[in-house]
Amino acid sequence: MSRYEVGERIASGGNASVWTAHDRRLGRQVAVKRLHPHLCDDAKARARFAQEATAASRVRHPNVVTVLDAGEDASGPYLVMELVRGGTLRDVLVRDGALGAERAVEIASQLAGALAAAHRAGVTHRDIKPENVMLDEGGRVVLTDFGIASSGREDARVTTEGAVVGTVDYLAPERAIGQPGGPAADVYSLGLVVYEMLTGRTPFRGGNPVAVALAHMSEPPPPPSNYADVPPALEALVLEALAKEPGRRFPSAMEFLAALDAATGPAAAATGELAIVRRSWRRARRFAHRFTRERTSRAAAAAYAVAGSMSTYLALLLVG
Repeated sequence: MSRYEVGERIASGGNASVWTAHDRRLGRQVAVKRLHPHLCDDAKARARFAQEATAASRVRHPNVVTVLDAGEDASGPYLVMELVRGGTLRDVLVRDGALGAERAVEIASQLAGALAAAHRAGVTHRDIKPENVMLDEGGRVVLTDFGIASSGREDARVTTEGAVVGTVDYLAPERAIGQPGGPAADVYSLGLVVYEMLTGRTPFRGGNPVAVALAHMSEPPPPPSNYADVPPALEALVLEALAKEPGRRFPSAMEFLAALDAATGPAAAATGELAIVRRSWRRARRFAHRFTRERTSRAAAAAYAVAGSMSTYLALLLVG
């Protein structure tokens, strides 16, 4: 750790703290994440910390925090990352409330792109929430904190062992009952974040975490248009992401992003007929589903990519 001159603490959570630091070797500012001292002798906590470094380093994308180094010294394990100067999406929501459709879509597109890169790398984040989304000083969205991410069965056992992990306000129904969840669970959490950006609130509010978890499992979310002016196609996309059954959601963030682009891109914006684009996406997705039943295969991924392109093409045909 002699390579890094540690500065001020900038964040702290249940398992670790983040500090600014100066990389003496390369002459740059970085962020150093350290496991809390009282957890350094906890085997499970150490395993989760090591898992975070592994999972985050597998995902390379402009909207995912970059892992630069990892190691251990006398004070315990540490993780070195790029230093993102800015605030969290939570800070923005507290300050501004509902962001409006245009700004929400801009942030959602970057966040979905980051999550799509994770899913392509075989990583499920499992803790998508505004606190884990940074916005740097230039407006770039950065997905952070892969502390409970899963990149395989072994990782899932380390982080769950039948327990519920994550933040209940952004927890998919299957994860609320202790299942590890896959990419579709991330899509549910992403839908909740977009819902909150559009409306300034989460769909389910309760007096305690159990009530909120039960609502995720059993209650339909109120349409975002109940609380804000939301374009119909964008609302339909968010509600599909919030389907109770994983099989009724977008299978991963890649399909969510394709649908978002189709629902809010030039064709939709130019005509104002956003519902037409939404219908075209559904037709294209049915084509992809017929093409292959195994959605996790490369063939399925290719088919769904084609579906995203087909949706825009069909929209042009329908409105032209």
